[in-house]
Amino acid sequence: YTSYRWNNGWVSRRQTVYSSGSYYCVVKAADGSTGISDTVQVVVAQNPKPDLTATGTIPFCEGQSAFLFAGAGYTRYLWSTGSDGNLLESKTAGEYTVTVWNDEGCAGSDTVVVTVFPPVPKPLISRRGDSLSASIEGMSYAWSREGSPISGATAQSIYVTQTGSYSV
Repeated sequence: YTSYRWNNGWVSRRQTVYSSGSYYCVVKAADGSTGISDTVQVVVAQNPKPDLTATGTIPFCEGQSAFLFAGAGYTRYLWSTGSDGNLLESKTAGEYTVTVWNDEGCAGSDTVVVTVFPPVPKPLISRRGDSLSASIEGMSYAWSREGSPISGATAQSIYVTQTGSYSV
């Protein structure tokens, strides 16, 4: 054919479409005769949009974890860790990405950054007379005697009136 005119104005033998709709082409031959192609129905499937959510808090302290949930209803899941379920347990800091596929084979992804707080250093307790002091400054303190919390003992140092095993 010498010319091609698609119903959307495209004037080429081929076209790439990016939206759903009905497409047909009017063609013209060298002798001036015209013809109309069959109409093609195109459905452009949407890429899925997973929305990662965390069960548990992020950030979390070392030794804890959070579960990352990619949502339900997708046909396939692939995490940056290689896992393939819709739920992933995160125990370490890092960037986690999940890619999901829908029934049409279209893919979409989402990423979450997980932060893990380092452990608090273990304080040393020093004794001077009837006072006990924790070696680390600038923290919140909770003193205990014989494994039971001491009400109101939240300062870096405490005055003790009873013998026993103390911890902070």
